[in-house]
Amino acid sequence: MVEFFENSPALTTIFIFIAGIILSVISFFIKKLFMKSKNRFFIKAGGNINAGGDITVGNKNTKITNINPGIKSEKNPFIVLYVRNVKNYPKRKQKIKDDGYLITHTIKKTTNGNTYEAIESSDYFLRLRNEGEEVALNVKMESNNFIIQKYQSKQISLSDEQSVKVVKKPNNKIRSLKELEGEIFTICCDSQAGKHFCFKYKINNIENEDINFLGKTNE
Repeated sequence: MVEFFENSPALTTIFIFIAGIILSVISFFIKKLFMKSKNRFFIKAGGNINAGGDITVGNKNTKITNINPGIKSEKNPFIVLYVRNVKNYPKRKQKIKDDGYLITHTIKKTTNGNTYEAIESSDYFLRLRNEGEEVALNVKMESNNFIIQKYQSKQISLSDEQSVKVVKKPNNKIRSLKELEGEIFTICCDSQAGKHFCFKYKINNIENEDINFLGKTNE
């Protein structure tokens, strides 16, 4: 066999080339099937994924309960309400604060021995994210006790987020984050085809970033 390869250099080159391809293919499938990486995760399901509690992905804990992912698979916009902590946006922290989207709260301050209360920005703000499969137009958010004073944008593209500034009626102030607990917000939008959709959420706890999805309606 050795003598054969020595006398046939062209065949030897072809054999080595083919053997290299075969080894590369085998190596690829071994890595695909058996190797694990600390930085990757996989969720495999034969149908819809339903969760009775929180869904944790990586180090982010998303406490949006009661959403069946199946209803987000339609080719329509689907707006999800999130509580965000500005500490998680170090590069944009100052801009978010300057733009006025942070929810206010009352803190005690002391000056020259005198203690008093002051309303200042907290670390939390509300964001609207489009997790559907079509752009959301004419976005509007309402509740019984709060108003949206400012929208970053009323058009939300796919997988995009926009901030909203929420204040309490009638004096446009929020003195405590607990004032938002139990509040139900309705978020409505239009699709490019002219369909109207509304989504309801209840805020359970701002500091825990805990929100409950109540349902969806469409016209």
